[in-house]
Amino acid sequence: MLLVFARAPIPGACKSRLQPALGAAGAAALYAQLLASTLARATKLAQWDLRLMAADAASLAFFEDRLAGSRWQVALQVEGDLGVRMVSALNAVTIDPRPCVLIGSDILDWVPDDVVAAAASLCTPTQVALAPAADGGFWLLGACSRLPPGLFAGVPWGSDEVAQCARAALRAQALSCWMGPPRHDIDRVEDLETHAEALSRLPAVPEFQDSALGVESGPALDSVSAADGEASPGASGMPSSKANSRAATASGSTI
Repeated sequence: MLLVFARAPIPGACKSRLQPALGAAGAAALYAQLLASTLARATKLAQWDLRLMAADAASLAFFEDRLAGSRWQVALQVEGDLGVRMVSALNAVTIDPRPCVLIGSDILDWVPDDVVAAAASLCTPTQVALAPAADGGFWLLGACSRLPPGLFAGVPWGSDEVAQCARAALRAQALSCWMGPPRHDIDRVEDLETHAEALSRLPAVPEFQDSALGVESGPALDSVSAADGEASPGASGMPSSKANSRAATASGSTI
């Protein structure tokens, strides 16, 4: 099963650190593009169960409405910091030995093969998959057995040491760690310039309409290539890790 952590792309409720450059509506529009691209790529995993984990009640209602009738299950994240919410989400669906992988919704350059490789690495109950983000966080977490509920207690969410501390937490629990490829989330104003070319290729999405997130159809999602997961050219909303609360998730969580 693949889990995707996400929130509704509503102006003022997401990507707060991009708002000084893009405005609330622009930041939400860019996040909608990243989210739509993530959901489209995820559907290329043809044999996988798919579950979107909504960040809050408003996001849950938003996604339940827009993803009804698709392959996506929609569920609500529990309260707590990012570590608590990730472990809870994985433990709720992990049935040994079936692998379960969790990713974020704003990763610019992940491909479905990243998820397949992570799942393939999960051969024993003590194996965990982790993939780092370029900002010091991590964008993927996978397991094939239940994780200790307090696994990531003490991880300094919001710092550039998140992935390093997460690996230390795994070692402390005698869990081995497969490391996936580093990828890039779009969280900071400087990311807009660094990844301007790739962002310009994100497919355009109607502003927060059903077609923006209608996973089974719609031009924005159909334009994502099944072959390599790269978005085809389109208009962008242009000109990871990081959260210690639900509000922090909106402003800078890699997952």
